[in-house]
Amino acid sequence: MRGKLGVWLVFGTLVNIPQSPILWGWAQAPQAAVRAQGEDADPLSIVIWVYNYPHVPNRTLAEAENAVARIFARAGISAEWIQCPVSAEEVQARPACQERMSEKDLALMTLPQSNAATRRNSDTYFGSAQVFTNGQFGHYAYVFYDRVEDPANRGEASVSQVLADIAAHELGHVLLRSSAHAASGLMRARWGQG
Repeated sequence: MRGKLGVWLVFGTLVNIPQSPILWGWAQAPQAAVRAQGEDADPLSIVIWVYNYPHVPNRTLAEAENAVARIFARAGISAEWIQCPVSAEEVQARPACQERMSEKDLALMTLPQSNAATRRNSDTYFGSAQVFTNGQFGHYAYVFYDRVEDPANRGEASVSQVLADIAAHELGHVLLRSSAHAASGLMRARWGQG
């Protein structure tokens, strides 16, 4: 199934996909959950515009993108990644991402740190997503890089794995058009052991 409706039907499977077993110790998603979506379903294709404001190293960013792509593939979503300029100089050298976004385009904004408002709100500890209550489609998912580094610095997982899990979670909110959380898996509200 393609298009906007496909986001709801195909991506709904992602709610049941656990987070990374490296970071949170949960089992891999049962393949039966993915097959239940339908073997013959057309994959949903999205384009993710990546804005790397904290200048995450290219290798780390590529590893995170590959991990997100694997998570999305289990839900029947294929992702293409575009590196977008984050300064006026880069816009001249790389004019990508200067057009208006379509409904298949999402932006992943990696920010150096969270702002004061998000520090007070535990739901936006690692990132946030643009979700509208009027049915309009949002495009932006935000990851706070200072928060990505916390579990990585404690040795719980690599920076790229933490970045991937948070990015997939926040992009999931955008695709699902909901700020709601699941009881378990990638779209779980509280991350940690258990």
